Amino acid sequence: MTLDAAAKRLGTTPEQVRLCIRCGTLLGMTGLDGDVVVPAFQIEEASDRPRVICGIDSAIQPFLETGEGGWAALQWLLDDDPNLGPCTPLQALRDGRLDDVARAARAYVR
Repeated sequence: MTLDAAAKRLGTTPEQVRLCIRCGTLLGMTGLDGDVVVPAFQIEEASDRPRVICGIDSAIQPFLETGEGGWAALQWLLDDDPNLGPCTPLQALRDGRLDDVARAARAYVR
């Protein structure tokens, strides 16, 4: 989704979304056209309002710290990871396996 669409869904400003991306608390990448794209899967419906899926920051930080970047993090989140069993990191986050995902992310970028 676009930066503006993500901001609207989260009930905040595009500037705040951009800051979250820079800080590594939200995954966002620059597309071929130079615009920022925000994968919609990381924003989930909560009881009161949409929120960023818990643990996404721990999952993407290793990719940002090592220079692998957001596109590599996106691919990793959607592919099965042998450290998580027959499961994608995204599904493991949704299942509440936050520590497992953080460890798997660090192992992946090494």
